[in-house]
Amino acid sequence: LEEDGLWRDTYSVLDRTGSTEPEGVLLLAGVEELQLSFLGSLDQLQISSRGGNLDTTDWEESWVQDTSVPGLELVPPVAVEISLQLESWGEMRRMYALPPL
Repeated sequence: LEEDGLWRDTYSVLDRTGSTEPEGVLLLAGVEELQLSFLGSLDQLQISSRGGNLDTTDWEESWVQDTSVPGLELVPPVAVEISLQLESWGEMRRMYALPPL
C-alpha cells in the first residue's frame, strides 16, 4: 500500500539478482487502509452476536511462523480476510477459505 494505492510488484525474470528492480503495477487507487486477518484453525471460528456474521476480531494479524525450530510443521491458515478502506466506497471486506495443502 503506497501513495493511496494498492500496488503489485512483479519481476520480468524468475532468477533475479539483488539488483533486479521490480515493476510496480497499480491494482486499485483510492485505498486508505488495508488489513489482513488469518484464521489458524476451524476450532477458533466464532459467530458474531450481531447476527450470522463471522467474528474476526480474534484472528491473527500476521502469519509469520518461526522456522528456526527443527521439525516444526508449518501449517497454513484455513482462511484469510482482506479489509480495504476505500475513499469512494468505504469499507470493503472479503473472506476466503483456503484449501488444505
